[in-house]
Amino acid sequence: MFDLFLLPIVIHNKMYRFVVDTGAQISGIMDRHKDLIQTYKNELSIGIKSVSGALKKMDTICLDRFYAGSMEILNHTLVVLCEDDFKLPFVNKNIVGFDGIL
Repeated sequence: MFDLFLLPIVIHNKMYRFVVDTGAQISGIMDRHKDLIQTYKNELSIGIKSVSGALKKMDTICLDRFYAGSMEILNHTLVVLCEDDFKLPFVNKNIVGFDGIL
């Protein structure tokens, strides 16, 4: 949907669908993936500016490794994304269907 480029990502033998966003400030994972967030939670919070310029403090996780195709990516930090930020307000549903952003 919306012509997004979705990349299959494998984290501990489980498949996830991440959007490739060449303009993203940092990678992120949706907050619904509680198992990964609990396992890899970082003490670090990062301040991210939104399009409007507002600064938002976000929790982070650090994945020791994951795979994008044949590439192994090590020690990659991701912010925890609030799924509500990706919902259309009038239907209250996430319509993009991805698990994270790279």
